[in-house]
Formats: sequence, structure tokens, C-alpha cells
Amino acid sequence: MVINSEPNSSFHYVGVDEPDKPTVLSWLAGNPNQSLPPRRRVFVITRVNQATQEIVVDLSSNSVVLDKVYKGHGFPLLTSEEQTAASDVVMRYPPLVAAAVSFTVGWYGRRGGDKRVIMVVCYSFEGTVNVYMRPIEGVTITVDLDLMEVVGFRDKLVIPVPKADGTDYRESEQKPPYGPQLKGIAFVQPDGPNFVIDGIRLGNFKIMF
Repeated sequence: MVINSEPNSSFHYVGVDEPDKPTVLSWLAGNPNQSLPPRRRVFVITRVNQATQEIVVDLSSNSVVLDKVYKGHGFPLLTSEEQTAASDVVMRYPPLVAAAVSFTVGWYGRRGGDKRVIMVVCYSFEGTVNVYMRPIEGVTITVDLDLMEVVGFRDKLVIPVPKADGTDYRESEQKPPYGPQLKGIAFVQPDGPNFVIDGIRLGNFKIMF
């Protein structure tokens, strides 16, 4: 999700910031020193102006209680918008304009680098919906996600693209000996599940063999 109020910004994670378990148990036990329920907070990871930020928001007071720039190794996960944009950038790159579809596969930088760079691989979609069966190998393309531009292109060798015959996985396209449709299957626990719920807590869980 893009943050429209800031240039070159995006949300990469928004989730519950779980309170400390002793605090929760103290409140559930009715401790007079813990009369109020734990404060509701969310943990947010954003990418703003080529920097990764970790933010904690207190929903009870509608305020930011933590906002810091992440200095460790690695980068936030790709968003679907970034994957689409990176593929579009590659498909507009003149040396690669051919009948191909591209797909981002993750980080491609050196360890400790400060650039959020990914590699994009390409597939031919001619004659099949199963593009993964027709990779265009030998071509390496890298994209800077912050600049959203191609920063590396190498066409090192020619490898034939696999044929499209027999790669369509759709049931409507299957022919004997593949089929007929499998019969239904069901899993049951005649003695009940291997866990119990005590209020909102999970307890007495065990794995049965």
C-alpha cells in the first residue's frame, strides 16, 4: 500500500504488537495494580525515502510511541505493488522488449549493502498459461526498488526456451491418461480434537501419532 502523503513511501507490514504475557495474565487474574486491560498497539514497517522505519502506534491514545530507522541487515518484504512496478520497468527496458513476462524473485544485493535491489526473471507466455514452464534463461536483470529503475542487465548466453506442449495444467485441458477427477476425501477425529480452549487461551495441546 503506497503512502500518498510521502514521496517514494510504502507500507510493508501492519500487525498487532502483542503485549507482554505477564501483563496480560496479571490483568486476567484481576490484579488491582493492573485494573486496565493492556493497551492496544500495532507494529508497522514502512519504507520512506529509501530508509526502513519501525513504528509502534498506540490505538488507545491514537499516538505514535516508537518511530525509528532500522539499521540492521535485510529489507522489508516485497509488496504486490512493487512486484508489479518492477516487472513493468523491466518490460519497458529497450534491450528486453520481446514477448516475455517478468517476475520478481527477491533480494539480489551484496551483504551489508544499502540498496534495496531485486532480481527479475523472465518467462515466455506464448502458447501456455503455465509461464513457469517456459523460463527465458541466461538473462539477468536487477532493479533498484527505491529508484524503480533497471540498474543491471546481462545477457550472457543463449538457452532454448522449453516448448509449450504439455504444460497447460488446467483441468479442462487434461486428456487421458490424466483423470478422471478424484473422488472426495474427508479427515475426521472420532475422539475429538487434540486441544482444548479455555476462554480465549489454547491449552493441553499434544500431537498424536
